Amino acid sequence: IDTLSKMDRESIENWQFTLGFTSYGKEFNKLNDQLDAAKTEEEFNDILANNSDIYLLKDEAIRPIIEAPAYMDICNRQGLYIVDNVLYRVTDEYVAISPSGDKDRLMAIDPSNKVSFSTDEFQVEKYVSENQLKSYCNTEQTTSKEVGNRRAFLYMRTYVYLCGCCGNTFRRTHFTIQTWGEKRSWRHGRWHRYKTTFQWKNVECYIHAPYVYGFDYSNNRSIFYNKDWHCGTYSGSCGETTLRYIVRDYPIASQTQNARFYPYFTKRKGEVTSRGIGNNWVTMNCGY
Repeated sequence: IDTLSKMDRESIENWQFTLGFTSYGKEFNKLNDQLDAAKTEEEFNDILANNSDIYLLKDEAIRPIIEAPAYMDICNRQGLYIVDNVLYRVTDEYVAISPSGDKDRLMAIDPSNKVSFSTDEFQVEKYVSENQLKSYCNTEQTTSKEVGNRRAFLYMRTYVYLCGCCGNTFRRTHFTIQTWGEKRSWRHGRWHRYKTTFQWKNVECYIHAPYVYGFDYSNNRSIFYNKDWHCGTYSGSCGETTLRYIVRDYPIASQTQNARFYPYFTKRKGEVTSRGIGNNWVTMNCGY
């Protein structure tokens, strides 16, 4: 994941092509391309019906089940990936882990029950934090601006990337800053992503996440305290049309071993616009 986070989109796609691998993210982008090319309402609905396993319908908008880029790039269409023979299944909020690589039993688990649990054979754990931290700036925020039948989005999210190895669970804070455009489909009132250009400025955030300063060998776990980590200030543009532009998706803070934590924003802000909404800006501000 750390290596992928340092690669540009072309390099990531070349890596996937070399492996003969089609990621969940690529499947979702293909769905939006097909919807954008639909000529009739019947064709549009048929495309949705044939791909009901890879999207959610939220507020009449077609959204990915897996939003975190670190997972979108390594999971297949079913939300599965494997590391050192350990099999993982990713949903919108949870990761289910099978150390034995038992795919059938892993797919039978329903992580939507919102309860984390562990057994000798499986582990189900949230990788996003609870949103009840209203006095701070939550763990994710989506802000948009609508102009006619086009709208642009600014999205920030912090989450935990999980990796199991040799009986240990390693956790690392990630943050993602994304922008995308949506347009209302020709007659049915639903919104889907389309290719456009973007410009962003003054994008910045602070995340409350672990700083590891030692290790408790008797309990086999990291010793840490939480601090605010600055994620930089970003301005720029995307001149080529794209379905989604990732301003940043990086690991941050310390990696922990066998120690659970949930990061959250203490500050976040930014502005973004797209060709579709013209000289109008999406604005986000919390804590500044």
